[in-house]
Amino acid sequence: MEAKAGTVIVCDARGRDNVAHFGEFMALECVREKIAGLVIYGAVRDAAAVEKIGFPVFCTALCPLPPTKQHAGSVGRTITLRGVRVAAGDQIIADRDGVLMVPSMDWPKVLAGIKQLLVQERKTRRRMQAGESLGEILGLRPCRAVRTTV
Repeated sequence: MEAKAGTVIVCDARGRDNVAHFGEFMALECVREKIAGLVIYGAVRDAAAVEKIGFPVFCTALCPLPPTKQHAGSVGRTITLRGVRVAAGDQIIADRDGVLMVPSMDWPKVLAGIKQLLVQERKTRRRMQAGESLGEILGLRPCRAVRTTV
């Protein structure tokens, strides 16, 4: 495998969802090679097995049909994935809510913002656990009910 340990592989499969482009065996290989994850604009298969393996995959579709191994992709090339330019060294942030690609030159500023947001969220969570309402924490005034007829 050409990708280095710690790499998130970003793959443009052109949104094809009629055949899988990645599956259990490829996930096992990625874990063996210490690849950090996969973001793919296309389908994957063996979702339950890949999840059990613990390899993070973010895809646009699932399909049970196996991939054909006709040619290897390239590593390190800049690509455009659904209109977003992704280059080697860019940072990928992904979870169940979505995938965010951050250009490497913007990463320090974005990381600082993330750290600040996490501190603020921890404070808000503690205050809510102590009994404050979100409205109180945010300084929102309660809304008065408005009677409407339809």
